[in-house]
Amino acid sequence: MRSLGRLLLVATVGILVLSLLLRHALDRPEGEPEPDPSVASEHAFDPPATSNEELEPVRSDLERLAASPPEDRPAPSEPRMIPAPPPKDGPILLAGCVVDDLGQPVPEVKIGVHVRGQGVKAGPYRGRADEAGRFTIHGTSPPGAQLLVDLLCAGYRGNGFLREVPGRTDAVLVMNREAVIRGWIRAEPDAPLDHVYVEAEREHSDDRGSWSSHVQEDASFRISRLRPGRYTVRGRLRMYEDPLFEVEGIQVAVGEVVDDPRLEAITLSSPLHLFEVKAESPEGRLLRDATARLPDVPLYDVVSARIRADRAGVLRIASLDPAPRVEIGVDGRRSTRVLLTSPKTTVVLGSPLRVVLVVPGIAGLPRDRVRISVGLHEPGSAGVKPCRDLNESGELRLDLPTPGPREVCFLLATWKDGSSRYSRYVPVADPEVVEVLDTDSEQRFVLDLPPEVIEAASRR
Repeated sequence: MRSLGRLLLVATVGILVLSLLLRHALDRPEGEPEPDPSVASEHAFDPPATSNEELEPVRSDLERLAASPPEDRPAPSEPRMIPAPPPKDGPILLAGCVVDDLGQPVPEVKIGVHVRGQGVKAGPYRGRADEAGRFTIHGTSPPGAQLLVDLLCAGYRGNGFLREVPGRTDAVLVMNREAVIRGWIRAEPDAPLDHVYVEAEREHSDDRGSWSSHVQEDASFRISRLRPGRYTVRGRLRMYEDPLFEVEGIQVAVGEVVDDPRLEAITLSSPLHLFEVKAESPEGRLLRDATARLPDVPLYDVVSARIRADRAGVLRIASLDPAPRVEIGVDGRRSTRVLLTSPKTTVVLGSPLRVVLVVPGIAGLPRDRVRISVGLHEPGSAGVKPCRDLNESGELRLDLPTPGPREVCFLLATWKDGSSRYSRYVPVADPEVVEVLDTDSEQRFVLDLPPEVIEAASRR
C-alpha cells in the first residue's frame, strides 16, 4: 500500500510539471527563441525602450540649442541655497531646579521663559523639568534684558511671572502646592446636578477672586488652584442669580485639602427640575441649532443666558420652577414661548412673522443727503436698537421671531457737506407702539413721521 501511494504522488507531480511546460510553450510567440537566463538577469530592470517618434522632439531641441550663438543660450540657473538648520542647543538662557513650598523637587513642570527689556520682546523659550525638577532652557538675550518665567504643573500653583537674570544656571523656582476645597451635595438620584456649579470667593482681601467647578456625576465637587485665605462657597444653578446654598468662613492654607463638615452633605434650598425639549420644523425635521432661554429668571450670567442643544439636538433645561416658561427659537424662524409641564416636550417652529412697515411722504426726500431708518423693538429693551433703511418707496420688510407689542424707532441720517460721514439722531421722542399678531399672513403697518421732521429733512 505504501509503494502504491508513492507511485501516485510521483505521477501527480509529473503531470503538474508537464502542464506548466506546455502552457509556457503556448504563450511564447512563434519564432521567438527561448531567452537566455543569464542575459535576462542582466536586463531585468532596464527601462522600457523609447520609439524614434517619441525622441524626435528632444533631438530637434538639442540640435537647435547647439546651433545657436553662445550669447543666445540661456544662462544656467544658480543653485538654491538651503539655510542650515539652527543648532539644537544654543547658549544657556536659564537653568536650575523647581521646588515646592516645602523645598521638595517638582517633576515634569512645563516652563516658559519670556525675554523682556527696553524695546525687546522675545520668546517664550519652552522647556520641561526632569524627574528631579532640574531644567535647562536654551536661548539668547540682549544685554540689560530680564526674564519672566511661567510655570505650569498639575497640583501646584505658580506664583505669577518670576523674574530672573539671563544666563543664570543655579535658579531655584518655587511653586506652591495648590489648596483644594471638596464637598458633596445631597439631592435626589435623578436631580440634574451637572447644571449646578460651585464657586469659592475670597473674603476680605485686596486680591479678591473666585474659582468655580461643576458638580460631578457622583454629586461631589472639587475646587482647586486656590490661594491661601478665607473663602465663601456658593452653589448656583446655571443662569440663576439666587444661590442654592452658601457657606462662609472656609479657611484655606497652602497645599491643604479642606474637607469642611459643612460641605460634606449640602442640602439645596430648592429642588431641581429637568426638562428635555426638541425643536422641529413643520415638516418634522429636527432643528439642532435651536436655543432656549428663561425670560422670567433674574440672570446671574448674561453671557450664558441662552441654552444650546446638545449633539442629539435636545435642549436640556434645568429649572427651580416645576413649570417654567421657556422661549425656544432658531435664527430665521419664528420663536415660541411654551409652558413646560412635561419632562419631555417637542415644539414646532414655523416661518417667521412677516411684517411690512410703510412710511408715506418720504419719496420726495433727497436720497443723496438724507436717509431714514426704522425698527421695531420690544418695549423697555435696553442697549443699541438696530434699525434698517427704508427703500425709495418708503417700505421696509422685517422677519420677527415672536409676536407682541413693538415700539417704533425712527432714525434720521444726514450727510455732512463734502463728507461721506453722517450723524444720526432719533427725531421721535415718544415712539408709537404697534401690536404684532401671531399669524401666517403678512402684516402691514403704516407709520407717520411728524410733518416737521419730513420738512426739516427735505431742506437739507
